[in-house]
This record gives sequence, structure tokens and C-alpha cells, in this order.
Amino acid sequence: MGKDERAELGWRMVLYRLLSRGFSYPTPHLAEELVRGSYQAGLREGLTELRLLTAPCYPLSAEGRLDSLPLSEREAKRLPGGINLLERSCREADPAVLAEELEVEYTRLFINGYPRIVATPYASVY
Repeated sequence: MGKDERAELGWRMVLYRLLSRGFSYPTPHLAEELVRGSYQAGLREGLTELRLLTAPCYPLSAEGRLDSLPLSEREAKRLPGGINLLERSCREADPAVLAEELEVEYTRLFINGYPRIVATPYASVY
């Protein structure tokens, strides 16, 4: 494995870790990172390093096969706006209040939304 491949794998690991935190129960630490903007900066940096903010994006493996689903031009153009929106909405928030709001929304989405759970996070459900 070459240096470039190791670097790409490292950035993928960072990006997947950040994205997975969005599906884990929110913590006060996550709320603080959102308010400081470090979470959003990590997303932006990972997406940039993996060239996922350029469109159309067709990530190829070393063997030349499609490594993941390609982003359409429209999807790739929307990523920076989504990160900016997340940044603006969290910038002036109180971390304690944001943590509670994230917990409420996580519970609604993944645990006990009424009349049904909106997004069951378990593969066996699908």
C-alpha cells in the first residue's frame, strides 16, 4: 500500500468516525464541538481531502472500480451549504442547551418517536 492510499484511508477513517457520531447518542462533548465549530471543520477537511466536495465525484479504488456510490453534481454542491448551515445554527448556542436539544431530537428520531420511530438505526429492521 502506497503513501497516498494510506493517507486516503486515514482521512476516510476520520470522516467515518465524525459521521458515525451523528448516529450515536449525543454527548455534551459533541455539543461543545458543534458550538466551537471543530466538528464542522473536521467534516469539511475530511471531505476536501477525499475530494468529495468536487462534482461530479466518482471515487475509484486502486483497481479502478467504483469504491462507493458517486455523488451527483447536485449532491456535492449541497455538502458545503449543509456544513455551513450546521455551523451557523450552532455558533451562538449554549452548549448545555444544544446538548439537551440534540438528545430530544435523537430520541424522537431513533428511540421512541410517535406514532412510530422515524429512523430505526438497526440493520435488522430493514
